Amino acid sequence: MNEILKKRIEEAAVEYAESIPQSDERREYSREDFIAGAEWRINSVWHDASEEPERNGEPMLVEFHDFGMDENDYDVVEDLQGYRTGIYVEFKRWAYVSELLPKRKKD
Repeated sequence: MNEILKKRIEEAAVEYAESIPQSDERREYSREDFIAGAEWRINSVWHDASEEPERNGEPMLVEFHDFGMDENDYDVVEDLQGYRTGIYVEFKRWAYVSELLPKRKKD
């Protein structure tokens, strides 16, 4: 998880914990529980590289290690085939873009 996202989760967790009337000890537990829940939600939508998508043609975010740049990178694709056969990349995981985006309430 990137540092910007970690910071936003931490800030939201502190805000949440401080909004509940409770002791300092319980407030710390609430903050930790909030962070654990946020991290679980983020990680719950990712699929291992070995898993096949069931909804073909739906945009997916792919995480891969680019050996040329020696870092992890991301790409949005509708087919994983190029990453399964890539010589210069290590395919790590994928997620449906629609599951990464927050659900919006309809008016």
